[in-house]
This record gives sequence, C-alpha cells and structure tokens, in this order.
Amino acid sequence: MSMRKIYVFLMGILLLSTATRLSAQVSAYGFAESAGSYAALGGTNSTATGDDGGQNGISIGFNFTYGGSVYTHFCINTNGWIRLGTAATTIGAFSYTNLLSNTATHAPLIAAIWDDNHRNTGAITYSLTGAPGSQVLTVDWNNVNIGGGGSTSAANLASYQIKLYETTNVIEIIYGTLNLAGTLTASIGLNDLTSFLV
Repeated sequence: MSMRKIYVFLMGILLLSTATRLSAQVSAYGFAESAGSYAALGGTNSTATGDDGGQNGISIGFNFTYGGSVYTHFCINTNGWIRLGTAATTIGAFSYTNLLSNTATHAPLIAAIWDDNHRNTGAITYSLTGAPGSQVLTVDWNNVNIGGGGSTSAANLASYQIKLYETTNVIEIIYGTLNLAGTLTASIGLNDLTSFLV
C-alpha cells in the first residue's frame, strides 16, 4: 500500500545549541516529504471513540521538546489530532473546528487530518517502541471515518499516523488509505502557544 510521509523537523537542528532549540517556535519548523508504506499499529487501544471523543493524560514515555517546551504526556482526539500536555481543554466541544492558530483552544496541537471526524469504525491505537534514547511514540487512526458533521459514512475512511521521536524531536505524519468523498475541510499542521504552521 503506498503512502506519503511528512517529516516535521527544526531547520538547522544540528547547527543550533540546545538553548536555541528549546526556545524554537513551531513556525520555525520545516517539512520534508518522502514515500514509503503504511502499516497498521497493534498497540494499546485508545478510549477515544464516537463523535469528538478524546482520551487525556497518556504518557509519551520520554521527554519530547515541542515549541520551546518539554512534554511528557499527550491527548488523543477522534478528530485526527493529538495535543501535547495532560489535558485538552473542552476535549469534546469545539474539538472539530480545525482552526490552526496560536490562539486555538487546543494548542499545542499536531493535526494529521483535523476535521469533524468520527470513530464509529476502525481503531485508534498508540504504542511506544525502541530502546531508551531512541524511542518512538506512534498514534494510529486505522480505517476511521473522516469528514464534516461527525460523518459515519462507509465511503469516507482513512488511515494515518503521527510519530514522535525521542532525542531528535522529529514529528512524522504517515498517510495510508484515504477514501475521500464529498466536501472535506481538514487541516494538517502544527501549533504551539505562540505560533503555528500549516
């Protein structure tokens, strides 16, 4: 199965001091694109289900630096995003508005396909792999409904992942099958407390 990967990385990461990297805003991050293959994740099943469902306070398993802050926990939403931190503000209400700005309610946020999605089918799972120092957190939306209005259409299904890499703080977004029908308004991008990137 073909797919596309989007790597999000801090430009010039090897040239920046630790102090500079820790204070970098996501608006200074860069994108790189590559091709590969999507594979469904078998990890822990998320309790985020239904329309606008969420799960808060999940351990990343390592310290992850993002937008100048260090995070140890994240939240999952059925609307195709994760939020860094222990709790997502009003995780259900307005979690579908797909507004990527530095004033968005859910910042700091990483959005793979942020829309008014629905998990009435498929799976949302997460898993920590690798040895300490080079661990990877993967969050996987496998064959879940996407589209406006909390759609449960059998035609609008998608599979995609967000990966967070320990030490390098790279973010990888991987897309598998995307069965898109009708009008979609999904956002793909990042925000922190002071900037955003779409």
